Amino acid sequence: MWGKCYPTDCDWAVENNPEGSATTTVNDAGDGVLNIVWDHGFAVRTQEITYLEGDRLEVYTYTDYKRTLEKILENMITLKKVFNYLFIIAKTI
Repeated sequence: MWGKCYPTDCDWAVENNPEGSATTTVNDAGDGVLNIVWDHGFAVRTQEITYLEGDRLEVYTYTDYKRTLEKILENMITLKKVFNYLFIIAKTI
């Protein structure tokens, strides 16, 4: 899979596995459905790829940004603590 990145597009297989292309087990393909998980750090994407009649593929992608939102909230709390600390220092000057 490829993603839109800047300045160049991203090869998800290389991004998630620097040693080479990502693979899945042969057993996973036995029912005509592959399940692949891509961990981008900022989000985890799970794809379900189904082989359809007529040599077509159906791809569903689910994206979980939960970790990103949790990290943003943690950073906001940390920033609030820093600003409060700076405010206290400024008041004493």
